[in-house]
Amino acid sequence: MNQNTNFNNDWFFAKLPLHVNIETVFSGSVNWSPVTLPHDWLIYDTHHLYENGEGWYRRTLFIDELVPNSVTSLCFEGVYMNSSLYVNGHLAGTWKYGYSTFEIDITPYITSGSNEIYVQVIHESPNSRWYSGREFIGMYG
Repeated sequence: MNQNTNFNNDWFFAKLPLHVNIETVFSGSVNWSPVTLPHDWLIYDTHHLYENGEGWYRRTLFIDELVPNSVTSLCFEGVYMNSSLYVNGHLAGTWKYGYSTFEIDITPYITSGSNEIYVQVIHESPNSRWYSGREFIGMYG
Protein backbone atom coordinates (compact mmCIF):
# COMPACT_ATOMS: atom_id res chain seq x y z
CA MET A 1 0.00 0.00 0.00
CA ASN A 2 1.36 3.43 -0.96
CA GLN A 3 1.20 6.32 1.46
CA ASN A 4 1.93 9.91 0.45
CA THR A 5 2.91 12.48 3.06
CA ASN A 6 3.19 16.22 2.52
CA PHE A 7 6.68 17.34 3.52
CA ASN A 8 6.26 21.05 2.73
CA ASN A 9 6.55 22.76 6.13
CA ASP A 10 9.14 23.39 8.83
CA TRP A 11 12.25 23.75 6.68
CA PHE A 12 15.33 25.85 7.45
CA PHE A 13 17.41 27.75 4.90
CA ALA A 14 21.00 29.04 4.62
CA LYS A 15 22.54 30.93 1.69
CA LEU A 16 26.23 30.10 1.30
CA PRO A 17 29.01 30.81 -1.21
CA LEU A 18 29.74 28.40 -4.04
CA HIS A 19 31.77 25.33 -3.21
CA VAL A 20 31.37 25.56 0.55
CA ASN A 21 32.88 22.64 2.45
CA ILE A 22 30.04 20.21 3.15
CA GLU A 23 31.42 19.54 6.63
CA THR A 24 30.73 23.20 7.40
CA VAL A 25 27.05 22.67 6.58
CA PHE A 26 26.74 19.54 8.73
CA SER A 27 28.82 20.92 11.62
CA GLY A 28 26.17 23.18 13.10
CA SER A 29 28.15 26.37 12.47
CA VAL A 30 25.74 27.63 9.76
CA ASN A 31 23.07 30.22 10.60
CA TRP A 32 19.74 28.73 9.50
CA SER A 33 16.53 30.73 8.95
CA PRO A 34 13.08 29.13 9.12
CA VAL A 35 11.14 28.84 5.84
CA THR A 36 7.84 27.14 5.17
CA LEU A 37 8.94 25.52 1.95
CA PRO A 38 12.19 25.41 0.03
CA HIS A 39 11.94 28.44 -2.21
CA ASP A 40 13.63 30.54 -4.89
CA TRP A 41 16.33 32.05 -2.72
CA LEU A 42 17.62 34.34 -5.48
CA ILE A 43 14.51 36.55 -5.44
CA TYR A 44 15.37 38.08 -2.07
CA ASP A 45 17.70 40.56 -3.76
CA THR A 46 16.22 41.61 -7.10
CA HIS A 47 19.48 43.38 -8.01
CA HIS A 48 21.30 40.04 -7.99
CA LEU A 49 18.88 37.60 -9.63
CA TYR A 50 21.75 35.76 -11.28
CA GLU A 51 24.08 35.60 -8.29
CA ASN A 52 26.23 32.50 -7.99
CA GLY A 53 25.81 30.64 -4.74
CA GLU A 54 24.41 27.69 -2.87
CA GLY A 55 21.08 27.51 -1.14
CA TRP A 56 20.92 24.87 1.58
CA TYR A 57 17.74 23.52 3.15
CA ARG A 58 17.40 21.18 6.10
CA ARG A 59 14.55 19.46 7.86
CA THR A 60 14.14 16.63 10.31
CA LEU A 61 12.07 13.66 9.18
CA PHE A 62 10.77 11.56 12.05
CA ILE A 63 9.89 7.95 11.26
CA ASP A 64 8.10 6.00 14.01
CA GLU A 65 9.02 2.59 12.71
CA LEU A 66 10.56 1.30 9.50
CA VAL A 67 8.29 -1.04 7.59
CA PRO A 68 10.15 -4.11 6.28
CA ASN A 69 10.45 -4.34 2.48
CA SER A 70 9.06 -0.82 1.98
CA VAL A 71 10.56 1.97 -0.09
CA THR A 72 10.67 5.59 1.08
CA SER A 73 11.30 8.30 -1.50
CA LEU A 74 11.33 12.08 -1.54
CA CYS A 75 9.72 13.76 -4.54
CA PHE A 76 10.71 17.28 -5.58
CA GLU A 77 8.79 19.57 -7.94
CA GLY A 78 10.59 22.79 -8.72
CA VAL A 79 14.18 22.69 -7.48
CA TYR A 80 16.32 25.01 -9.60
CA MET A 81 19.00 23.67 -10.19
CA ASN A 82 21.96 21.30 -9.64
CA SER A 83 20.60 19.80 -6.46
CA SER A 84 21.95 17.15 -4.12
CA LEU A 85 19.99 15.34 -1.42
CA TYR A 86 21.71 14.22 1.76
CA VAL A 87 20.08 11.97 4.35
CA ASN A 88 21.79 11.51 7.70
CA GLY A 89 25.06 12.74 6.19
CA HIS A 90 24.94 10.41 3.15
CA LEU A 91 24.52 11.56 -0.43
CA ALA A 92 21.23 9.94 -1.46
CA GLY A 93 21.11 11.37 -4.99
CA THR A 94 21.51 14.33 -7.31
CA TRP A 95 19.43 16.04 -9.97
CA LYS A 96 21.05 18.47 -12.40
CA TYR A 97 17.98 19.86 -14.11
CA GLY A 98 15.69 22.62 -12.94
CA TYR A 99 12.56 22.11 -14.94
CA SER A 100 11.37 18.64 -14.06
CA THR A 101 10.03 16.70 -11.11
CA PHE A 102 12.33 14.09 -9.64
CA GLU A 103 12.18 11.43 -6.96
CA ILE A 104 15.02 9.95 -4.91
CA ASP A 105 14.85 6.69 -2.96
CA ILE A 106 16.11 7.38 0.58
CA THR A 107 15.39 3.89 1.99
CA PRO A 108 19.07 2.89 2.48
CA TYR A 109 19.78 6.02 4.52
CA ILE A 110 16.85 6.31 6.95
CA THR A 111 16.44 4.92 10.43
CA SER A 112 13.64 4.75 12.98
CA GLY A 113 13.46 8.06 14.83
CA SER A 114 14.96 11.35 13.66
CA ASN A 115 16.50 11.64 10.21
CA GLU A 116 18.29 14.78 9.03
CA ILE A 117 17.46 15.82 5.45
CA TYR A 118 19.67 18.37 3.64
CA VAL A 119 19.11 19.71 0.13
CA GLN A 120 21.87 21.62 -1.63
CA VAL A 121 20.78 23.81 -4.55
CA ILE A 122 23.50 25.39 -6.67
CA HIS A 123 22.94 28.38 -8.92
CA GLU A 124 25.91 29.10 -11.13
CA SER A 125 25.92 31.25 -14.25
CA PRO A 126 25.54 30.99 -17.14
CA ASN A 127 22.11 29.38 -17.24
CA SER A 128 18.45 30.09 -17.87
CA ARG A 129 16.52 31.62 -14.98
CA TRP A 130 12.88 30.95 -15.85
CA TYR A 131 10.84 28.69 -13.59
CA SER A 132 7.18 27.87 -13.05
CA GLY A 133 7.09 29.21 -9.49
CA ARG A 134 5.74 25.91 -8.14
CA GLU A 135 7.58 23.99 -5.48
CA PHE A 136 6.54 20.92 -3.53
CA ILE A 137 8.27 18.24 -1.62
CA GLY A 138 6.47 15.04 -0.80
CA MET A 139 7.41 11.82 0.84
CA TYR A 140 6.30 8.56 -0.66
CA GLY A 141 6.58 5.26 1.08
